[in-house]
Amino acid sequence: VLYQAKLTAQALKYVGVNWNFAPIADVATSSSNYIYDRTFGKDYQQTADYIKQVVPVMQQQGAGATLKHFPGYGSAGDTHTGFAKTSTPYAELAKKDLLPFKAGIDVGVDGIMVTHIVMQAIDDTYPASLSHKVITGVLRQKLGYQGVIITDGLEMGAIGQFKRAHNIASIDVLALQAGDDALLAEDYATQIPAIKAAIK
Repeated sequence: VLYQAKLTAQALKYVGVNWNFAPIADVATSSSNYIYDRTFGKDYQQTADYIKQVVPVMQQQGAGATLKHFPGYGSAGDTHTGFAKTSTPYAELAKKDLLPFKAGIDVGVDGIMVTHIVMQAIDDTYPASLSHKVITGVLRQKLGYQGVIITDGLEMGAIGQFKRAHNIASIDVLALQAGDDALLAEDYATQIPAIKAAIK
């Protein structure tokens, strides 16, 4: 597994890609979970041990690694198609889902991608990717992460539903206000001016 990760990172660097949106740090406890097939397929501690090993291997090749999808998909539904939420208490997240992310932070992972799931125990209104409580409160302050934070794709169904339900003019501005450093978005032609206007 580590050798394959090394080869992949080398290939990315060779073709000019210096930012790898991997590895998956999510843990799914059932094969019926949406994210299951994309995970390492092991428990929380085994996944954390894998993350701790694979991140340095990837980054030593010159391609930054990115843990996703913070703070952990778990058993939540598919945010590509619509709204998803989880009521897992923070204390339980800290003992389980956050372990792989903590492991990656400890070895200096370059990037972390934040999911669109609403983590009700932390913020019952905003998806994690747009939540100041999740991004700044948990990832920056509680976990002490200092690297790059990027949203999951802002064109995904969960965000579209949220934007319509709350009549939000610019999701991109909201994401930056929450503490994201980078945005994974398609509508840059309209949103870059919106961000410039918000900064002014």
